[in-house]
Amino acid sequence: GSMPWEFNSMHLLEELSLFDNSITGSIPDTMEQLRNLELLYLENNELTGTLPSGLSKCTRLRELRLRSNLQLGGTIPPSYGDGLVDLVVLYLDRMALSGTIPTSFGKLTKLQDLQLYENNLGGPVPTELGNLQELQWLYLDSNYLNGSVPVELGELRKLRFLYLSENGLVGSLPDQLGQLTMLEMLRLHKNDLTGTIPQQ
Repeated sequence: GSMPWEFNSMHLLEELSLFDNSITGSIPDTMEQLRNLELLYLENNELTGTLPSGLSKCTRLRELRLRSNLQLGGTIPPSYGDGLVDLVVLYLDRMALSGTIPTSFGKLTKLQDLQLYENNLGGPVPTELGNLQELQWLYLDSNYLNGSVPVELGELRKLRFLYLSENGLVGSLPDQLGQLTMLEMLRLHKNDLTGTIPQQ
């Protein structure tokens, strides 16, 4: 079934967990009224439509997991970066998202885990992601990203996993990636990278 509910009477709700079901339809616009919501788990359903920009009004959200809704598409609202500044986990992978990664994501300075892989995202990797000093997991693989690998990613000193594979990235690898001393996995295969492997 779908999610037809009116949420305006659930103003104390802190967690909404509906993952691993067969829920259809779109995410209700009324969900923006859940101003105390901290955890929203809707992954692995059959949701359609687009991401509601009003979710940015749920400013207490710490985890937003919408992954594996293969027909949930549209663009990522830039307002998510402006409003969801308490986010620690953001899973928007394995969806039908298009457009670009919002530069406003550089304001999500508490973010530890950002996963946007297996979408139709294009454009460059935002240099603003270098502001995310708490980031440990960055999965942007299997999209249509272009441009070069930003030198600013070398500022992510807590980064453990960096997946940029299967995109259209060009140019050489920045020496600054050598500053990522906590890195455990670096995946850059299936791009159009050139140059040499940095000595660092």
